[in-house]
Amino acid sequence: MKKSIGIISKASSIANFYKDILSEVFTDNIDIYTYSIEEKTIKLLHNCDLYLLSATSDDIKKYKWAEDFLPPESKTVKADIVFSKKAIDILKKYPVGTKALIVNQNKHMSMESLSQLTHLGISNIEFFLYYPKMKKVPSVDLAFATGEKELIPSKIPNCIDLGCRKLSINTIYEIALKLDLTFVLKEKEFENYINSLAVKDYSLQKISYNNLTTELKLEAILDSLDSGVIIMDEQNNITMINDIAKNLLQLKFNILGKSIKEVFPWLSTTPLPIFTNENSKLIKIENNEISVSIMPLLLKNKFLGNFALLQKFDLSEKKQNALRIQKIKKKSYAKFTFEDIIGTSSAIQSVKDIAIRMAANNCSIILEGDSGVGKEMFAQAIHNASPRRDSAFVAINCAALPETLLESELFGYTEGSFTGAKKGGKIGLFEFANGGTLFLDEIESMSPMMQVKLLRVLQEKEIVKIGATEPIGIDVRIISSTNENILEKIAQSKFRKDLYYRLNVIPIRIPSLKERKEDIFSLIKYFQNELNTNFELTDTVKSIFLSYPWLGNVRELRNLIEYFSCLDVSKIDYIHLPEPFQNSLIQNHIKVNFKKSSVNNNLHLKFLPQEVAVLRVLENRYSYGKGFGRKGIIKACEDIGCLVTEHEVREILKKFQKEKYVRVNKGRSGTYLTEKGNNIIKKLIL
Repeated sequence: MKKSIGIISKASSIANFYKDILSEVFTDNIDIYTYSIEEKTIKLLHNCDLYLLSATSDDIKKYKWAEDFLPPESKTVKADIVFSKKAIDILKKYPVGTKALIVNQNKHMSMESLSQLTHLGISNIEFFLYYPKMKKVPSVDLAFATGEKELIPSKIPNCIDLGCRKLSINTIYEIALKLDLTFVLKEKEFENYINSLAVKDYSLQKISYNNLTTELKLEAILDSLDSGVIIMDEQNNITMINDIAKNLLQLKFNILGKSIKEVFPWLSTTPLPIFTNENSKLIKIENNEISVSIMPLLLKNKFLGNFALLQKFDLSEKKQNALRIQKIKKKSYAKFTFEDIIGTSSAIQSVKDIAIRMAANNCSIILEGDSGVGKEMFAQAIHNASPRRDSAFVAINCAALPETLLESELFGYTEGSFTGAKKGGKIGLFEFANGGTLFLDEIESMSPMMQVKLLRVLQEKEIVKIGATEPIGIDVRIISSTNENILEKIAQSKFRKDLYYRLNVIPIRIPSLKERKEDIFSLIKYFQNELNTNFELTDTVKSIFLSYPWLGNVRELRNLIEYFSCLDVSKIDYIHLPEPFQNSLIQNHIKVNFKKSSVNNNLHLKFLPQEVAVLRVLENRYSYGKGFGRKGIIKACEDIGCLVTEHEVREILKKFQKEKYVRVNKGRSGTYLTEKGNNIIKKLIL
């Protein structure tokens, strides 16, 4: 319902000015009426929800008939006014030592204006008070008015109107509270308005605004919850209560500020340090069972009060069960198909062909391959190509959970089966995946005890929940994966042989990226489309990608493409590669090329093997526009099978510098091969 507000001022111009402000902040949420004491329009007063009083007590005393103008028990707000930011900017432009009048309706308002200006830091102007009743006008050439320029004495040559002072933040806030329109304080219009006001310290205004909006947001959050909330201070006096709590407790009166023990003597306010069932209780209000929990409000171990959570008991239980199901369902969707597995290489195509054929039956499958090759993607594709595609696909990483938690996740438990067990028990992933597929990632990390239990499930096709005695029949296809050699684990007695052969009816090994390098650029295009990015690779980078080992496989490639997308460049060259990536590439490139090269026997007489190695290391850096420090040279030489000491490297570089084969820089930039040095190495290496 639309609210109404009446603005009562001495002059109609001021009332209309405040009307414009309130219209700006409250938009179309209020109807506004203006009344002037001087023009006697106050006699036409409407019955408003709230009245804003901008007239002073002196004004009301002057017009005796206005003393009883307000309806009985009407809500009022006294207008608190402040200068605008624009007005202060005008005053700050005047030079130090400027003398001027500050003009207002009366002595009180003139002094108030002067006080505000002093507080706001206006020290460049020496102000003299003036108001209409003053008999003597100070001798100055400049005067400032605050909205009523006609009050300035006519003999003053320079008259500046700073505009009417605006309603303060507190006034707007008070109006919003009394009209129950606090939501407008979260709107952009209110923020824009407070930014138009002058403040001594903007940060204080910002803090005030942030505190205000935080309080309003908290109220909004509490009212949006489906639980009742009562917040209390250190003395257990009620400071906040949301509408849900009011409805649950069927409150007919305001309880803010009252003691919780006075209002609800049955409610304990001595919470335990840790939430347990002991500080929860059931109460009954008109046949409604309500669950009530009391918890402390703590900040850095300092006690700030208590808060109570209230909820209908049956609703609480339904919500818990719904959340459990929802949590499981997040893992139950297989989004990838075989069409999403990118690649035309024979290596990946042969694996896809096998997987597609095996998807049609219900046999167990183990997916083998290095980390990052896409084992879960294959598992999802197999599920979506199988007769089970319309049932659940549930994935769990066996390495991510401790043994006891993994067991409860897989098999579920009954109510009261162990300390901390949830009321109503819990559905296990086997039970939820019934009729579908269960993907066990990193199966090799499963404990011996869990291996035994899993073997029994595969043999008997049934599970027993923790705490239960009766088995539950299940029909679940198991797809597992590993990035380790399970046969080695079997030899080390770390994995059961009988379980392995139960799981490994059909082994599928997914090739690493280095085994299908012809797919790299197809994958890059796919990831570019996925990430909505577009760039080209130089021939140098393409060559590097084909020689790079890709230890992180497809996952590493995707991460690199995502990195490139953040660079926002149209063409990716060597310099755009991450530093660790560059170093790895350079070392690998040096090693391969050094081993493949042969040495010109004539020139070899001039160079020691260690010198040849150093030149070769620097030559590869030269092609990338990079230098090398001594330690880097030693490591690079070691990587290609040539051991050199730091002393040897130092002497070799001295020799090469003298021959102008290298340029040795100070600091971290290191040593660079010169063009002469590059020509020598080209002659040296055939």
